[in-house]
Order: sequence, then C-alpha cells, then structure tokens
Amino acid sequence: MERRCHVTSSGLPFTTWFFLVICDAVPLYSKIMLKEYDPALLKFCMFVLLYALQVLVFLLHIKADNFGIGYLPPRTSPEVTASFISRYLYIWIARTLFLGWRRDLEEEDLFDLNPDYATKKLMPEFEEKWHMEVSKCRKKRLKQVYKMEKRALASSSHSLQLTEHNEKDLLVEHTNNSTYNTLVTGPGRKQKQIIPSLIKVMLKMGAKDLTVGFVQKCAADGLQMLSPIILSLLISYTTDSKGGDEWKGYSLATLLFVSQLIRSVVFNGSFWRAQIYGMNIKTILIAAIYKKSLTMDNESKKESTIGEIVSLMSVDCQRIQDCFNAFYLGATAPLQVVGIIAILYMYLGVSVFAGFIVLILTVPLNAYLTAKQQELQRNNLNVKDARLRLTNEALSGMKVLKLYAWEEAFQGKIDALRSSEIKVLMKIAYINMIISICFNMVPFLCQQ
Repeated sequence: MERRCHVTSSGLPFTTWFFLVICDAVPLYSKIMLKEYDPALLKFCMFVLLYALQVLVFLLHIKADNFGIGYLPPRTSPEVTASFISRYLYIWIARTLFLGWRRDLEEEDLFDLNPDYATKKLMPEFEEKWHMEVSKCRKKRLKQVYKMEKRALASSSHSLQLTEHNEKDLLVEHTNNSTYNTLVTGPGRKQKQIIPSLIKVMLKMGAKDLTVGFVQKCAADGLQMLSPIILSLLISYTTDSKGGDEWKGYSLATLLFVSQLIRSVVFNGSFWRAQIYGMNIKTILIAAIYKKSLTMDNESKKESTIGEIVSLMSVDCQRIQDCFNAFYLGATAPLQVVGIIAILYMYLGVSVFAGFIVLILTVPLNAYLTAKQQELQRNNLNVKDARLRLTNEALSGMKVLKLYAWEEAFQGKIDALRSSEIKVLMKIAYINMIISICFNMVPFLCQQ
C-alpha cells in the first residue's frame, strides 16, 4: 500500500522495530549475565537469532524504499527520497551544510524545491476545497431563503407571492434585497450572512500535519516536565545511595539523557511541520491573490489599488506565515502552565501560587502592549500602502513627472511617508523591547 502511495519511508514500522530492539536488549543482557545458555542452549540460541533478525530488520528500515518513484531529475531535493530517520534528524541536508562549510555555495550546489511544496501541486487542492466550501455555503443560503419565505408566507401581516424563478434566480434576486429581508426577518432583525470561510479550507488542507505537530509538541512538553522529576530522583539517589544498586544511577542518568534527546528531536519536528505548513499557506495565498488580481473588473480595481494588492502579497501573507511559527507555542501554553504548576506544587507546596499570582498580574500589561502593537501595525500598513501607491503612480507617470519637473515634489511626499513609516516602526521596536523585558523579568520575579 505504501509503495502504491509512493511512501519512501514510514515512521510506524521504524518506531516499532526501534522499540523492539531496545526492549529486547534488556532480557538478552539478563540471559547473558545469568548464564541461561548452560541449561537451555537451544532456547538461548533461538532468542539470540530472533534478536539478530530484529536488529537486521531495524537496520533495513533506516534506508528509504525508493521503489516505484521513477526517474528523478539531477537536482531533485534529497528530501523526496529521504528516509524517516533522515527527515527527523535532517541528514538529507547534511551534504549541503558540509559543502557550505568547506566553501561558498553556488547556484549549482543548490537543489530544487520539494514538489510537495510547489504551487502547481498546492493550488489545485486549494481550489477544489474552496469550490466545495463555496457550494456548501450556497446550499445553506438556499435553505435560509426558503425558510424565510415559508415564514413570510405564514405571517398574516406580511404575505409574499412566490414567483416562477428557479433556485439560482431566487437566491440572486432576494439575497441583497433589503425590502425582502425586512419582510422576512422582521423589523430590527438582521439576516445572518453566510460566506465561505477561508480558515476552514486552510485547516482542512493541513489537518493531518497540524494534528501530528500538536501531538509532537505535547510529547516534547511532557518530556520537558519529566526532566526535573528524573533529576530529583537522581539527586536523591546520590545522597542516599547504597552499595550494589549502581544500576539505578546509570539508569536515571541514561533516562535523563535519552528523554532530552527525544524531546529535542520531537520538538524540532513539530516546529518544522509548523514552518512548512505556514510556507504552504503563504504560497497558496500569494497565488490566489495574484490570480484574483488578474481577473478583477474596473469597479473592483477602483476599490483596491496596486499598492494594497502588493502589500497583501508581501506583508500580510508573510505575517500569516510567521503566526504559524508560534502556533504550537500558544496552543500548548495552557497545558504547560497546568503541568508545571502541578510539579512545582509537589516540591514547593502552597508557595508556588505566589509566583503564579505574579504571572497573572502581568497578563493585563501584556494584553495592553499587544493591543498597542497591533494598532501600530495597522498604522504601519496604512502608511506603507500609501507610500507604495504614490511610488507606483510616480513610476507609471514618469513622463509626466519629467515634463512638468515634479520630481522633487513627489520625492518630498514619498520621503515624508517613509519618515512616518520609520517613526511607526521605531514605536513598534520600543514596544517589542518592553515585551522582551517583561518576558525575561517575570521568571526572576516569580523566583523571589
């Protein structure tokens, strides 16, 4: 089945055989130390043979199965043919990193983009799901219109004759008719607007990646909270250790190291998925905005200038991508707070709530700074849009500018807008500095 779907390496078999090899290593060691091969040599040999086969199968799962992929161009991304362990440890990009360490990279050293992240693969899927969302909203609108007409017919004070229109004409005629809406919904009542949701479409496209990334981030947070407990047990062992139980110390130290190693791999995997998903969303939005700008009529072009369209593609889409970089941090923050407070309560008791109260008191300050930052971001976008619009007008009417010698006048206007934009950016930088100070100062206050 995986070969038919062109899956080069699956994580489930690799993880299964990895844990089998690790778990069976303990009884193998016990059998050797207890010399169980003397009374039952055949049984011991069969167990060793079985363990050797498990190790062999595990080693075979390290390499990717590239059967059925077909011909690949010379500059194909190594990620396409990378195995499961290579994807999570980023071994597939190690050659490029090593080459960049030895000398400066050139264009011939770089590989092409992964086909899974290309626009020609993402856009058809997006358009298909978007059309499904639009058709679903149309059906809901039709149901809403029929319910309203039935309600209007049942009303004694407002009677309405149904015309011989089909469903499509009926929807187009009555959706934007204010008199009809007043008759159906009644005075003072607004009709609920049903519009297609872009957020739903985006979530449907990345539901699998978002779910896997969320599970990985929760696992990473759990391993992070497990480290203080293991460290506490290790400190207790070193203070109250007895002879003959050295294996406990080795086990705790190994468990502490392995837990942090796995946490690093899992956390980076979730962060990588968030970045890839954000990049795909940015690619889809830029392509959709560009495609829409090519099919706009004259009325729509009057409402949306070229500067606004460029700002949407260059600024807003990038901000949406940046939001997904911190998506899992915000999604798992409540779980982290609850888990950490529970662990601290086990060791510190009631005094942990004093630090928690200090943490709660900083929430209004952070909320105010975030709201102020968003307001400044909106002002920055407005100023930037005005500057881009004026720059575009100057470039498109360059002959007129030269003819009437208006270069200095337009340059002064553009410089004034740029100065206003820099002032807003400076205020945003100050607010970011204050937020960073609060972020680093709160842990110190909680400790006190």
